[in-house]
Amino acid sequence: DATLKDTLFISLVYAICKNACPRTIDNYFQNYQRIFATASYMEHHYAEPLGLSDFAEYSGYSTRHFTRLFRSYYQVSPMDYFNQIRLRHAISLLQNSSLNLAKIASLCGFAGNSIFSKVFHKHFGCTPSLYRKKVLKSSSNTDSTLENAIIVEC
Repeated sequence: DATLKDTLFISLVYAICKNACPRTIDNYFQNYQRIFATASYMEHHYAEPLGLSDFAEYSGYSTRHFTRLFRSYYQVSPMDYFNQIRLRHAISLLQNSSLNLAKIASLCGFAGNSIFSKVFHKHFGCTPSLYRKKVLKSSSNTDSTLENAIIVEC
């Protein structure tokens, strides 16, 4: 997992540089721990109606400072990261369940089916229903042992 590798790398850098520039490294490491904890919080609460201010509050930073720090560590905005988590779960449900799109949107934390479709289309270039159709078509032409590994591009 990239996040675990990042954490281990930062820990190693911290240990090496602590004596060279303790104040800067301590500050960097403390910021990283708080941002990483918030990203972990996002992973576990993706189905909840949370927003940027909730994440900033959880991290203990102002919204502006949190956004700046988060982007510096993850190279993406906090809300884009949060939507990517939600979309990852939506893809799994689209591929492995027969739930309707409104239910999938709800289970993945989207405020409604139209918002879910809009975010999905922005990220993947097609609607969730078209994606599901392509997955079903692809899975009927694929060995059933690969069923969970199907990746379909729109």
